[in-house]
Amino acid sequence: MFGRPLGALALLGAVVLTVPRSARAQAATADAGVSDNVAAEPAPPPEAKWRGTTFLLQQRVGLDTVGVGQDYQSRNPFYDIGVYLRPRFFLWERGPMSLSVRGQFLGSYEVTNSDSTTDKNEFLIEDSLLGLQTDYTFQKATDHPTLVTVQLPRLGLPTSKASRNVGKILDLGLRVLVDHTVPLRKDSRVLPTGRIAARLGYMYGFVSNTTPTNDDLQQVNQSVDGHLVDNGQVGGAAFAQHMGVIRGIIGADIVRDVVNFAFELGVDPALPYGLASDMVCNTPTGCFDPPPDQPGVSDQRLTVTSYLDAYVTGVLFDGILDVSLGYENITGQIGDDGQRRNPFYSPYAKLYLSLEAHLETLYGAFAGPRRRDVAAR
Repeated sequence: MFGRPLGALALLGAVVLTVPRSARAQAATADAGVSDNVAAEPAPPPEAKWRGTTFLLQQRVGLDTVGVGQDYQSRNPFYDIGVYLRPRFFLWERGPMSLSVRGQFLGSYEVTNSDSTTDKNEFLIEDSLLGLQTDYTFQKATDHPTLVTVQLPRLGLPTSKASRNVGKILDLGLRVLVDHTVPLRKDSRVLPTGRIAARLGYMYGFVSNTTPTNDDLQQVNQSVDGHLVDNGQVGGAAFAQHMGVIRGIIGADIVRDVVNFAFELGVDPALPYGLASDMVCNTPTGCFDPPPDQPGVSDQRLTVTSYLDAYVTGVLFDGILDVSLGYENITGQIGDDGQRRNPFYSPYAKLYLSLEAHLETLYGAFAGPRRRDVAAR
């Protein structure tokens, strides 16, 4: 009486054994609610890993060089051309959160003969930046999201000739940006959104000497006992030990996805290394032995740099190229004459024109037709 059930079981066992292992795995996965063929979060294409990577060409000119502003600011004309490579590589992305490695590498070519270079028409490799950045977007699906980015660690690398030759080793710190989008005219093409942001940062400077020193440089200085000695000290000012960034940003999308504006204003305070008592010596009047640091004395070493950057950017060729026209004034709060400088205007104020190419968008524009052709074949 067991003939028919046993025959059915044998047939079922034969079918199961003949089904390929991959098919059984797909069936089990499908029962669990996840398909083997469609991932829960598809992996982004290779170029998406590099999205946001840009190459920038920037021209800067001093206001006094083009005759803008007050009569006679400086006898130091300035005009240079800078090339920036700003790579980004995304290591991990899940929903509103991502983790990426970012850098900035800069070279500059000075057309004039200002005091920022040794030779006229000299090409310089400037200091570089490298950081690990975490981004998180709150309310990502709305029209007023808030982006929070934390770059930790943030490394300042002494790749420039000036930094390498005077004893700079490394700047180490972090940078935080909180950027909130404000809806203005939601359904309009003109002024649809604005933005309010704050940028904060801190860096610690690692150096081989308290003051800039080059062992290959032999120049005559006077020691604390009044004798002339040869040493490699380049200047009397100490390196910055603690460096901060405190800035606010306002901006607006003037024409949706085509023209935008941003204005960044703030201060970059710095506290130099303290000088030892035997490091101050005034040749005309003899040597001076300063007292040791006391409460309130270290505050006198604090230096403040004013930072202003205002620019209008136009987006061209479907996001491939950004063209920016801007004005910057980055200068010490106290000038060489001991007078307080205006944060909006100084001898270091410059106009600039930038052309920034988004490399992954450019690659997609050229690779897109080729991919479609290969898919058609």
